[in-house]
Amino acid sequence: MKIISKLKNVNFLYSFLFFIISFIYIVFSLKPHLLAHLQQPPFIFDGKFICSFFTKPQGISILLSYFILQFMYSPAGAAVILLFCGIILTVITNEILGLLFNKNFLYISLIPYVFLLGLMEKYFFPFETITSLLIVLLFFYIFIKIKGKYIIQITLAIILGVLTYYLTGSGFYLVFLTLVLLVFLISEIDLPKKIISIITIVLLYWIVPLITFKYLFALPPKEKYLLFFQERPLFISYNPKIFFYLFVFSLPILIILTKLIIQSKLLDLNKLVSKKVAIISIFLIIVFTGIFVKVNYDSQHQKVILCDYYTYKGDWERAMQTAIGSPEYDYKTNVNFNRAIDHLGKFATNFFDYPQYVGNQSLYPDFYYNADISFISADYYYDLGYITEAKLWAYESLIEFPYSRRALQSLVPIHLVLGEYDAAANILNLLKKGIGNKDFVKKYTPYVNDTSLVEKNFEFSQKRAFMPKEKIVSKNILERLIHLLETNSKNVRAYEHLQMFYLLSLNLRNFENMIQYYNLYYTEKIPVLFEEALMIYGTIYNKNVKDKYPVSDETVSRFIKFSNVLKQYHDLPEMAGKELYNEFFNSYFYYSKFTNPIINQRKIVVADEENKL
Repeated sequence: MKIISKLKNVNFLYSFLFFIISFIYIVFSLKPHLLAHLQQPPFIFDGKFICSFFTKPQGISILLSYFILQFMYSPAGAAVILLFCGIILTVITNEILGLLFNKNFLYISLIPYVFLLGLMEKYFFPFETITSLLIVLLFFYIFIKIKGKYIIQITLAIILGVLTYYLTGSGFYLVFLTLVLLVFLISEIDLPKKIISIITIVLLYWIVPLITFKYLFALPPKEKYLLFFQERPLFISYNPKIFFYLFVFSLPILIILTKLIIQSKLLDLNKLVSKKVAIISIFLIIVFTGIFVKVNYDSQHQKVILCDYYTYKGDWERAMQTAIGSPEYDYKTNVNFNRAIDHLGKFATNFFDYPQYVGNQSLYPDFYYNADISFISADYYYDLGYITEAKLWAYESLIEFPYSRRALQSLVPIHLVLGEYDAAANILNLLKKGIGNKDFVKKYTPYVNDTSLVEKNFEFSQKRAFMPKEKIVSKNILERLIHLLETNSKNVRAYEHLQMFYLLSLNLRNFENMIQYYNLYYTEKIPVLFEEALMIYGTIYNKNVKDKYPVSDETVSRFIKFSNVLKQYHDLPEMAGKELYNEFFNSYFYYSKFTNPIINQRKIVVADEENKL
């Protein structure tokens, strides 16, 4: 007992060190709050909403995961919750192994947590996997803790098995039954009882889903067996692979491995108690964790979601910098970058700081539709003042993500601008029933209590002034931008977006026709990208643009330098592109000659968001 006690102290000390290191990693590298942001888990304290989860297997586990995820929208909350889940997972695994083998296995018990950290690198990881597995481990702990005669154990296994199936779904039902079967197999019962146990467990796994699906649940047949998470828009392409199954079946695997280690007499408590061995063990775990996480780390995937997160929060500077720092091109990041520089007042100066590989298609996010692009589309059209279109996309996002916090919050100002105060009030009442919406509800409630405040609000009154009185049928963004300008010529955003559409399309004639009205929008000078476009226009059409427009001497000098390099590499365009890139990559000069998809024949290729774990 003295050895066991000493071992526990040593194990605890160095395991505590591992948890500290993992927490630092979670905070500064993993950023688990992005999971909640991406998945938009719904949750409201409403009887109808809550009861809807009681009508199918795994529903309660999903509901529990949604509840927990509400506290993971904040970076601090997400980090603490994930660490807490890891600690609970480790402790209960260690307790189970201790009950089964009467030894301390704290280092081994860290392995499921290691797999969890690796799986969380992909923010499409279904969080109900964690809650379902913890329920399974809790029920299994109860099963081995309550000791009794064989018939009592079999009865308890059946009761807990049925509960596991209902609470966690068929996949985790299999995990639980596998654990129960292992207990019977390694226990000191006679062979006939072991055979009876095997037959009972197999029949239990087959019959319970069969009966419940036939008489209780009207669900697709594919959900009858081996369902680990429900299919939802974001998980359609989620393809769980080896590490996912190693995580959910981690305890059965550990039980088998531990049994083999003990039987082979490789475990020596007297040796394990030494500090040297403890240090080596935790060092190896940390190294393995680091390698495992590094292999599965996807910087691009994180940057895409992080940029969207900052855009949603209105942290435009961070959104811009995150986009620029992305290692690869991404369409979603492209449109978020465009929104960020628009809000920063840098739309016509810093537009090409991020590569606009898809040309004018990057100006409107609804060009390519997927589940979460609807959020961005709603915000984009709201920015422009095209409120009816913003409303359409906001409700589209609610279809894909029912009760989504992000969708509901975007609808409130939309309804206020449209004068639909009852609708805004209803949404605010829904948000009241959620978690983490207090400040938002407090901000917008006065506008539904006193509707005269809407007109006094600069943002709302401006949107009303920019909003077309009639919605055009056309989906063509060019026609929409022209329509917005015809409605209100003071709409600077619509003007700059229209001009940028022309530039991205290499339509310099129409650009020049519109630049004539620059003094309606700019008091000091023309934005630098527009100056660069004018220089190209003047060269192509033999016009002296400097006499007509206030193009700076610096832009003229840069254009001359750019042109001279092009002449130098006349027959070697690739060499010219390399030579000019460092100085001119973010200029319209460079885009018009090297980047634009009209010349390069680029098309949007949307990456499959499949999790590779």
